[in-house]
Amino acid sequence: MVVGAALLDRRPPHFAPAFTGISPTVRPAPMEATVKTTQSSHRVRAVRMGVLAFGATLTLAAAPPESNAAPQVVAPAAAPVVAPKHYVSADHGFEFDYPADWTIYTASDAEAVQAQGTQNMVVGITQPGSHLHVRLAITVETGGPEHFSDAEYRSYAQALDARSSNFMRNFQKISDRIISIGGAHALEYVFKYDPNVGTGMDQIRQISVVRGGKAISLSCGAPPAQVAAANKAFDQVVSTFKLQ
Repeated sequence: MVVGAALLDRRPPHFAPAFTGISPTVRPAPMEATVKTTQSSHRVRAVRMGVLAFGATLTLAAAPPESNAAPQVVAPAAAPVVAPKHYVSADHGFEFDYPADWTIYTASDAEAVQAQGTQNMVVGITQPGSHLHVRLAITVETGGPEHFSDAEYRSYAQALDARSSNFMRNFQKISDRIISIGGAHALEYVFKYDPNVGTGMDQIRQISVVRGGKAISLSCGAPPAQVAAANKAFDQVVSTFKLQ
């Protein structure tokens, strides 16, 4: 099993007051309230206020009584839910969901941009506009054992530790652990390396599962700044991955 199989070796504005002048001096004038009664039983109160120095008079209707009712809160409209896409490999006996806005790519697509590690690749998905820099790939190798025990997965991780620095530039292991995927135990192995294409380091998250004579590798790769987006899509794949 090749580490990283099917992965690419790639490449508040300030608002000033509208008026800043000094307000004219206001001299208060005596206030006189008058009450007028109409022929009906309704009463209307008016207040005559002499408020400006030049003697202008304003007549204001009395404010209605305050209401004790709580203000109505209108909830924002919920964003539409977009169903994920679904992939099935009848030949290799697995299926999974992936984000609706991601697209499928093939080994030929990867080779067209001078990708390496496409041997045994079954399918890949990529984030649109990333030029395959943010990608997930699944490879399948046949002719292996029926399954691996946890001890065998740990031995495999140790072998990767020893060998990877020999053929990966600036290899840096991050972690490894035993997980469950599709009802089977698997090895998750996370590392960084420099694909030497002038775009800096890539972070790879690879899950290897051995079952039924097949070694299936699910790999997720992206530059460090885009790892969060890649892992979100990869988590969806892993959580829905089923082995037939």
